[in-house]
Amino acid sequence: MKSTRKSTGSESNCFEESNATPARWAPVEQRDFAVVENARLEAEKRLAILDAHLASHAFAAGAAHTMAMGDIPLGCSIDRWFKLPIARESHPYVERWYQALSARAGAKQVVGLALA
Repeated sequence: MKSTRKSTGSESNCFEESNATPARWAPVEQRDFAVVENARLEAEKRLAILDAHLASHAFAAGAAHTMAMGDIPLGCSIDRWFKLPIARESHPYVERWYQALSARAGAKQVVGLALA
């Protein structure tokens, strides 16, 4: 179901369609692959931090699953990351956490959506 809330254009979340045109929709000759690769490398740095955190915590916000404090919103971003057709480094604790999150009934309504 599409949200009826008006977007200010400054926020982004996994429940609404973005007004921005994804780079993957641009014709190949118009894509700046250096920018894409730089963004991928920056994302990998952040995923390494999350992976280190999840090595000693079951969830993003600590020992318990939290919807508001990080797991669900972060899970939306990680879901999109895993759906991108790009090479990525291994982050075993992020992968474990994502699998656990994805198995939850509430998360299945969100993480099962196609990347569009």
